[in-house]
Amino acid sequence: CFFFFFFKQKTAYEMLRSLVGSEMCIRDRYYLGKRVAYIFKASTLKNGTRFRVQWGRVTKAHGNNGVVIARFKRAIPPQAMGGQVRIMLYPNRFQQDYNKLAQH
Repeated sequence: CFFFFFFKQKTAYEMLRSLVGSEMCIRDRYYLGKRVAYIFKASTLKNGTRFRVQWGRVTKAHGNNGVVIARFKRAIPPQAMGGQVRIMLYPNRFQQDYNKLAQH
């Protein structure tokens, strides 16, 4: 009897990131939908700078230890798997929720 196990292949578009100071899954919901920037330095000069940015979004929480999954528009290089990303605190959902409450 043979058993076949199929594992979901991790795509190069997703990255697991640990949030500093957010150890609970409840607080991770605040970061859902926020934009993520992976900034790296290239060898060639383009538009007067050597820095490049790849943008993505925080899509969901991973576990209950403050780890989130960020999905990028373009595939990220393998060197970025352990690198730092910057989480921008926009879009802000507070304004959207406030507008919904004001309509009722």
